Amino acid sequence: MIELRIKDNRVFMNHILKLDTFDNFFLKKADLDMKISYRIFGDLLEDEGKNITWGEVREDFFALIKGKATPRSMKIVLGANDTIYEKLAGDLASDINGFTLSINFDGASLKIVTGVNYKSFILDKSAEKAFDDSIYKFFEKKGIETE
Repeated sequence: MIELRIKDNRVFMNHILKLDTFDNFFLKKADLDMKISYRIFGDLLEDEGKNITWGEVREDFFALIKGKATPRSMKIVLGANDTIYEKLAGDLASDINGFTLSINFDGASLKIVTGVNYKSFILDKSAEKAFDDSIYKFFEKKGIETE
């Protein structure tokens, strides 16, 4: 697990709200606090256990913010898609439920926290390290600067 602070909020918000950068990630949940609060769950009602992709809801989420004041706070939890999961979990797939990316905006700064949802405690953290490394590379490739 790593915590990254985004250097330029505008660049990141452009990626998360306007571009298709995160469209292949699954939406686990999203919370948005503006004049009123919104809570969105990514569970597909017609297909239990499955989540909608961020790309399928991104424009709707952006519509809640567009043209209005800066949100008081926002939290988006994304899950790695099946391709990323299979690549990173490898031999540990039976021990890992998934990989998550939590995007937290407190009204001024943006922080990203990576996570691994383990089925039970294991000592081998190689998949967690691989996911963290992949996020560093992904952000660098997309021009998202962190510290």
